[in-house]
Amino acid sequence: MLRFKRDDGTSYPEWENKVLENIFIFQYGKFNNNPDNGGIYPIYGANGIIGGYNKYNAENSIIIGHMGANAGSVLYEKGKHFVTYNGTITKPLNANTLNLYFGYYLLLGKNLRQICAGSGQPFLSYDMLNRIKCSVPCLEEQQKIADFLSEVDNIIAMSEQEIESLEMQKKGAMQKIFSQEVKFKADDGSEYPEWEKTLLGNVCNINPKTNELDDMFFYIDLESIESGKLILKEPINKTEAPSRAQRVLEIGDVLFQTVRPYQMNHYYYENKLPMQVVASTGFAQMRLINGDNRFLYYLFYTNDFNKSVDVKCTGSNYPAINSSELAKIKVKIPCLEEQQKIADFLSEFDNAIEYAKEELEVWKNIKKGLLQQMFE
Repeated sequence: MLRFKRDDGTSYPEWENKVLENIFIFQYGKFNNNPDNGGIYPIYGANGIIGGYNKYNAENSIIIGHMGANAGSVLYEKGKHFVTYNGTITKPLNANTLNLYFGYYLLLGKNLRQICAGSGQPFLSYDMLNRIKCSVPCLEEQQKIADFLSEVDNIIAMSEQEIESLEMQKKGAMQKIFSQEVKFKADDGSEYPEWEKTLLGNVCNINPKTNELDDMFFYIDLESIESGKLILKEPINKTEAPSRAQRVLEIGDVLFQTVRPYQMNHYYYENKLPMQVVASTGFAQMRLINGDNRFLYYLFYTNDFNKSVDVKCTGSNYPAINSSELAKIKVKIPCLEEQQKIADFLSEFDNAIEYAKEELEVWKNIKKGLLQQMFE
């Protein structure tokens, strides 16, 4: 659907149909017991890190996972070392083959995943790989396609680096703010009062009495929150809801994950949804008695608070903290005006991170669309 042209505007020849055995030689990656970094290398697949140990240089090679969870995954990245488990690398048969182009071509996975055999342990044999049909443009057009998609990848990589940088800056800012290494001042330049040292239960309503459940509502369970964001599911009927659906949320409520709290999937209910929202008892529902609940939300992500929670958790497989023990945790709380300034400041980081993530998703979708238009 999408074709490149020569610099003089003329069209390139039609693509040839070949099978991979006429393009590549397949071979296993070399096994290395002593990774350079002294630890276990990650394995990279089409969808990210997928585990593993074998290490080799990916220069001018395509990595194809051929067994287990990574069967059919593809990666090509020039000049980097990668590690693979049950993986296959490729060597081109002649100078008319550009691995970077075929790395992008195979990244769609439309051929590889469909031909995997086995159910419990999917696999790709060399024979299966050899039979894969592939559309092959001339070398010059391969180069143009690869260069173009590489530029898109560069933009995606820069977006990912921007997000990582913003998250690190936010983490550093939180550490300095909550340790009071950095202090906010009133608008007239005066100092705010010292933070009050108290128990969480003295300044916060934990699991307040809530309204009755509506006939239909949005239900938030432990899998509904990811990095502070709500993964909204379809509404459920009260008669079909689990018994743990008890905590009816109001705007400004904060949910603290009490089961496996180390996952830190807490949530601040900021934007009203068009239907009642009910949370699982796997969360504690929290409201500051006289304060900004956004400050409370950020407090729950601090290292000191989570260390205090870990000490009070019980259970090994599913460590948890109950509301009475949560109420006994010692905290430091600033005055309301300083809470608001802290929350406003950290919210700006969150907004910037969210915007960068949305931009990243746009570029990933652009790349996906380009791959489909070029190769399908």
